[in-house]
Amino acid sequence: MWRRGRALEVFLVALLLTAQDEENIPKSMEPDLKLSYNLDKMTRLNFGVRTPTDFEYMTNGRKYINQYIIWLSIGF
Repeated sequence: MWRRGRALEVFLVALLLTAQDEENIPKSMEPDLKLSYNLDKMTRLNFGVRTPTDFEYMTNGRKYINQYIIWLSIGF
């Protein structure tokens, strides 16, 4: 049990250290969790999970509806 928790902790710290905030995505769609995969030096494939705000939670009948976002970043 301890090893699994420690491995998860190390993974999350590594994820936080490698997160980059250079993406041009709308503030309303900014993900809470983002995973990136570099395809080459200029292209990156991103996957994010966004949880609803308190207002969205109240207007959705008190249901949490997570949004999954996939976007492609191309740098020049």
